[in-house]
Amino acid sequence: MKAVPDQLVRQIVDEVKVVTRQLVDYYQRGILVNEDHLTGALVSMLESRLRGLSLRGIKVIPGAFSLKEEKIAGADLGVLLNVDTPYFKLSKVLIAQAKKCECFYIENVGYVLGRNYLGNVIEQCQKMLDITPSAFVLVYTNNFDCRILAFPAGDVIALSRVTCTDLSALYAIRLDRLFENFMKCYIGDPRIAKAYWDFGGLTEFMAKHKIRHGLLLMLRSREGWRPE
Repeated sequence: MKAVPDQLVRQIVDEVKVVTRQLVDYYQRGILVNEDHLTGALVSMLESRLRGLSLRGIKVIPGAFSLKEEKIAGADLGVLLNVDTPYFKLSKVLIAQAKKCECFYIENVGYVLGRNYLGNVIEQCQKMLDITPSAFVLVYTNNFDCRILAFPAGDVIALSRVTCTDLSALYAIRLDRLFENFMKCYIGDPRIAKAYWDFGGLTEFMAKHKIRHGLLLMLRSREGWRPE
């Protein structure tokens, strides 16, 4: 058995997929129309969907929090993962800047992003990378095939131009895969996060680095579980 069991990872990823579909639908219908509203809904909906999940004595304890908008300078989203068991203890984070892009299907090419200008995304990525290398640009789309995409900030700053179409030249992963890789420890920064635990740790991390919306994923087991 893995330190974070595969079945529990799948349960969390399935909930991320559900929330992703809901957000794409809200974006299509004009219910949520800007990045701030979409990201606020993302963390609050994930908190609601993940609450009560458990497996083999490991409980998922989620939390969501938002800072006042005028305090923001670092990133739109921060996700703090705490794994607290008798045999495995880990804290790590990822952060992201949120953007919106139209998504289109082109025959023999596939789905590509539109020509929307992304403003000062290069500067925003550089600020995020000053905080942690585990930084991404999170792109909301209005297409159920594209869904929500994540691009590494380190790749984005290498672009000579910054439009949604330019992002199409980069490798991206969908939001559910981002969470899967985060849970399986392929990505995430433990160096900066080692001091941050529980909901208080999330709010402290957000305040220090001026992050607008935050999500806590606490996986906790006190007894009866051991990786094999």
